Amino acid sequence: MLYTLLLLFFLFVTFLQILIWLLFPARWLWGKVEHAEQRHTPLLPVTVLICARNEAANLSKNLPIILAQHYSGSMEVLVIDDDSTDATPAVLAELQQKYPLLNTLRIHPKTHAGKKMALEQGIRAAKYPWLVFTDADCAPTSQSWLQHLLALVNVDQPSIVLGYAPMEKSGNWLNGWARFETIYTAMQYFSTAYMGWPFMGVGRNMAMHRSLFDAAGGFSSHLHITGGDDDLLVNSVAKGNNTHICTIPASFVYSPAKTTIKGWVAQKRRHITAGTGYKTWHNMVLGGVAFTHAVHYGLAVILCIVTPEWFKWVLLAYLVRQAVVVPVYARAFVRLRAQSLRPFIPFYDGVMAIWLGAVAPVLLLLGRKKQW
Repeated sequence: MLYTLLLLFFLFVTFLQILIWLLFPARWLWGKVEHAEQRHTPLLPVTVLICARNEAANLSKNLPIILAQHYSGSMEVLVIDDDSTDATPAVLAELQQKYPLLNTLRIHPKTHAGKKMALEQGIRAAKYPWLVFTDADCAPTSQSWLQHLLALVNVDQPSIVLGYAPMEKSGNWLNGWARFETIYTAMQYFSTAYMGWPFMGVGRNMAMHRSLFDAAGGFSSHLHITGGDDDLLVNSVAKGNNTHICTIPASFVYSPAKTTIKGWVAQKRRHITAGTGYKTWHNMVLGGVAFTHAVHYGLAVILCIVTPEWFKWVLLAYLVRQAVVVPVYARAFVRLRAQSLRPFIPFYDGVMAIWLGAVAPVLLLLGRKKQW
């Protein structure tokens, strides 16, 4: 009787997984393409914000790419130097001589862990009300990044544009998984925003009107959480009628993936801890997605071990789900320019179940503040 209930629960969870994939990522990926709806917005005055601490090397490499954007509207790039102790001030001073649109704000001394306090001062000091966020280790893939991102802005109301920030491809063994996990997360926040239920964004590539930041009370509601300067801010102000998504390849902003397990785990722990500050119903939905994904795989393994006579039913359910999710993944990889990952979809989808069902909960329980 117990095993029969387990089989029925497994089939039910598998059905829920199929439903989730069809209702969210599939509808986004086969829906109307975002850039077909561009409003050809007049070039808005924009401040690009980069909060940096001890990022001299990355600023030397990436900041000139941002400063060379083909954007004929009013623009400034504001780098907030969050009490750096390396050559960051010297690098910025040298670049300022070459690029008049580069402004800097030096924060000293540092009074709060993380970058929220420094970033808030930068937002207050920004010359223009439309803000674009990125990081020192990020590089736009084209000189039309800003133009594409801001073309989706609704000038009639304060709004948010969620861009895509993929990880650079490298030969490191961890890189494939890091890129897959980045796409998996992007599928979630792009598809929910497409459906009118936005819940997060990534601060490596995001635009927002400053009045939304003011309406949220800045970072005050989640200042006790070290991370989350991007996703928690979006979570607090994003709505279906003020949030847009931009997945035009020319608008992508690339950053290097972590190359060690220790570095990647530290990054994910920070993200998971920030996620605890999401709205309750967002966490319930995300928890349900993670639970059904993990349980689908977990029960499949258990049932194959304890009831081998039902193997064909377990295999059939697994294959039906794969028949749904593999084409969705594959289309996402094409849309987000990661075609090289397509042969590994079943493998990484299974690893994701382990991540969601075992590793992520442990990291949440062991979560601690990550110092900037």
